[in-house]
Amino acid sequence: MLRQFETLLLATTKEQLLDNLRRTVHGLGFESFVYGGSPAGRVRGEAQTFDATDFSAGNILSDYPLAWTSHYIAAGYLEVDPLIAQCSRSMVPAIWHRQAWSQDARTADFFDEARQHGIGSGMTCSVIGGGGVLGLLSLTRERTRQRDLRVVEQQAAQGHMLMSYLHESM
Repeated sequence: MLRQFETLLLATTKEQLLDNLRRTVHGLGFESFVYGGSPAGRVRGEAQTFDATDFSAGNILSDYPLAWTSHYIAAGYLEVDPLIAQCSRSMVPAIWHRQAWSQDARTADFFDEARQHGIGSGMTCSVIGGGGVLGLLSLTRERTRQRDLRVVEQQAAQGHMLMSYLHESM
């Protein structure tokens, strides 16, 4: 598995990095991913976060459905997404189905609409690298069946290791 992670460090183009990342993510049993990184200083409330709408800076890598990404931005989910808030404060991976999320309507809508776009279960982890750069990585599966939830739990440590290699490769 380490060899797969190391391919991220050897990528010389964004396309090569995305290809290597997709292979690694699928090898772990996940179906899709989104990574975002932000330099120190971007703050929402007291938690540093990344600007998920800033694709121009090259700090977002994703194979999420474009329809979901566009909807996420248009619906203002950057301000609602509990994964960003939690993982901006803690480096402990958030296993989605094990979290006690707020039950407010916007959070419920966020998760319902994500499922409708093929993002049903997953994990999100964070790391702070050199220069205070915060990175977040979500690894997802389309469904929420027991076997999907087991994959997420069984691969959490590998997902966090992947995050470290990916963040370093950026």
